[in-house]
Amino acid sequence: MNSAVALRAAEFRALSRKKYSRKMKLPDALVAATAFINSAVLITRNIKDFSHLEKHGLEVWIPFKE
Repeated sequence: MNSAVALRAAEFRALSRKKYSRKMKLPDALVAATAFINSAVLITRNIKDFSHLEKHGLEVWIPFKE
């Protein structure tokens, strides 16, 4: 973890709360921010906590959705 990940996690939490009325948990925000900062694909089955972030540059792949 570094300051770029921490800052992005805070931004994701604020965005989730303000724009989507969702309270994003800190561990989820850190996972999403780590993937975003490293230009990695976030692979998850947790659709409800991450799918809204696709609109903001996070690449999410849900393996059992397809």
